[in-house]
Amino acid sequence: LKIIHEIYPGHHFSYSKQRSNLLNKITKNMFLEEGWAKYCEFLFAFEIDNSYEMKQAYKIKHLLSSINFIITMNIHYYDRKLSEIFDLLMNKCGLDKHRILSIIMQCNVQPLSSINYFVGFHVVKSILANKKTDNNMYEFLVETFYDKESTVII
Repeated sequence: LKIIHEIYPGHHFSYSKQRSNLLNKITKNMFLEEGWAKYCEFLFAFEIDNSYEMKQAYKIKHLLSSINFIITMNIHYYDRKLSEIFDLLMNKCGLDKHRILSIIMQCNVQPLSSINYFVGFHVVKSILANKKTDNNMYEFLVETFYDKESTVII
């Protein structure tokens, strides 16, 4: 999944076509950039490879990005104490103490980086499922998330 995310058709695909004004605008938005790469992982796991092992690997990665999103929202939106979040996770998620501390610190210090996989994936998936075909994806993403002055809307 890492290869799909980082190389083709994930980030490499976006960067290799950087000359296009449309793709250049998309790669400037970290949510859309990471969302596209995560969506590529999803397609590979569930549509191309379709094996039980690949689906499980994807589900674990998606679960971790969901945990990051939930922790980040609890810290920065609901103002929950870090110790309270730690105690809750120690009893519920099955991760070891050091991994939980690492995730909490990342979510506390880098909130946007902690939610970009989760938010970006769901934005891209929703757009593709509800609005346009893959052939028109780039045009639609730019129309949806950028105004006429190319200012990011999300």
